[in-house]
Amino acid sequence: MTETKTLKVYHIINPPTTDNPTYYGVYNIEGAVRMIRTLVQKDLKDPRIEMNIFGLEEYNPLSVVGMEWEEWYDEGGFDIQQIMDGESDYYDENGIERS
Repeated sequence: MTETKTLKVYHIINPPTTDNPTYYGVYNIEGAVRMIRTLVQKDLKDPRIEMNIFGLEEYNPLSVVGMEWEEWYDEGGFDIQQIMDGESDYYDENGIERS
């Protein structure tokens, strides 16, 4: 059985020059954190990149048609950046669920 990716990391380089994000499917929050950190390290090595934006979206099939992908928040209302900053009560800064 194939696991469905219902989360995706978005990556925008040098906004507003390039408003079209690149998306990367991930299976869980830990994978999203790893993906974002990998992309950040890559961006830091490229002198053409002056700014970047990252985020995490989740698929909601009950949403309005055409807007099924929504910004992801944990149970406490924290987004992926806040999780990576260690602000969430539900996930550590590596995206691993706290027990």
